[in-house]
Amino acid sequence: MRWILASIAAIALTIAGAAWVGRPSPLTIEIPDFGVADDLNMDRIARHIETLSAAPSRMSGYPGADAAFAHIRKELERIGLTDFFVQEFPVAAPVVEHAYLEAETPEGRVRIPLHPLWPNLVRTGHTPAEGVRGPLVDAGRGTEPEIHGKTIRDAIVVMNWDSDAEWLSVLEFGGKAVIFREDARGTGYQARKKFLTVPANLPRFFVAAPDLPALDALLAMPDTEAVIHCVMDWQQVAARNLLARLSPGAPPGRVPALDRTPIIFHAYYDSISTVPDLAPGAEQACGPAVLLELARYIRDLPEVPPRPIYLLFAGGHGQAMAGMTHFTRTLMDGLEHGWPPAERDSLIAQMGRPGLFIGLDLSSRSDRMGIFCVGRFRSQFEHILRPKFSTLALKLDDFAKSFMTDYEEVTVHTVTSLSLIHISEPTRPY
Repeated sequence: MRWILASIAAIALTIAGAAWVGRPSPLTIEIPDFGVADDLNMDRIARHIETLSAAPSRMSGYPGADAAFAHIRKELERIGLTDFFVQEFPVAAPVVEHAYLEAETPEGRVRIPLHPLWPNLVRTGHTPAEGVRGPLVDAGRGTEPEIHGKTIRDAIVVMNWDSDAEWLSVLEFGGKAVIFREDARGTGYQARKKFLTVPANLPRFFVAAPDLPALDALLAMPDTEAVIHCVMDWQQVAARNLLARLSPGAPPGRVPALDRTPIIFHAYYDSISTVPDLAPGAEQACGPAVLLELARYIRDLPEVPPRPIYLLFAGGHGQAMAGMTHFTRTLMDGLEHGWPPAERDSLIAQMGRPGLFIGLDLSSRSDRMGIFCVGRFRSQFEHILRPKFSTLALKLDDFAKSFMTDYEEVTVHTVTSLSLIHISEPTRPY
């Protein structure tokens, strides 16, 4: 009987201890008077999105990423920012130099641009110098009736993008390569089915809509033989983070020291897709576009916010969040072990330990915004973090209700309804 009572007491103590550790942290939020400050301008956000997504690809290692970095810095300088810290770091990226299909026809040689898909693990779509040669075979969606009676072995097989994972049959039947047609019905689910996590030696390519008539014309010719040339290799490329000081905060002594810990607003500015050289990333440009407009809004406030505010535009997000990892590692090492001479006077060293980090990962596909205290890419101590942020979410809910009169039933700690810009475009694999 005593051991039963002791067990019950131990369980009770464990529950009480867990409740104590996981109790919500007290939090006070003072809502400032924004006065007559202009609201966020959706037209400016749309223009930023258009500029950031103008290049064929904004993936790290491609010119579009450098152009996006230049645009962001130019816009920050335009609103008067002068304090910057640039971090450059290496990432691995599958870089495409060229890819095309050629075929001889009675009217002459035809060349069609191709776009290699994401590598199967490390195996890219790179071809031998002489190319990959074979007859063109139209397999449609790759269903059994569509490939019945067709010779797949040693062929270059053309398939619809909405063919799910049926392209794996081409590998099983000895095909040399797969070419996917662009299809407006494509989805993210379909895109994720087009590459493997093993180094399967089957080059896969994408043909954009403007080039489909030329491809279909070749398929209409009997016994058409074609050759694919592709130069695509993994390369170590440079990616960059940009840290900027938006506001220095109130002078020391005017507010308590705890209320002067910095706030960081973050957005990643690169993009990624199943087709690396077709990654304009309009959706993925929503975050940096809104952050640029938010920077202008805060800069124009009639009073300086009491806390220092920093902006972080991170690169290499598509490479396992390399930009954020590099920034965090640099900051932690400097705070814990001291700053190396080259960074002792840098902006990141002057910033000190942040009090709050707010990352924007926005989309035009929904007018609701969720607040999350943990991510899913790496393991985190959710049981410790969630109680601290649950109180913040409740306070933000009250703040949202103070001006969102048309959304009485919406709560910010689950979803917050905002009027976000919507970019109309077909669903594409990039």
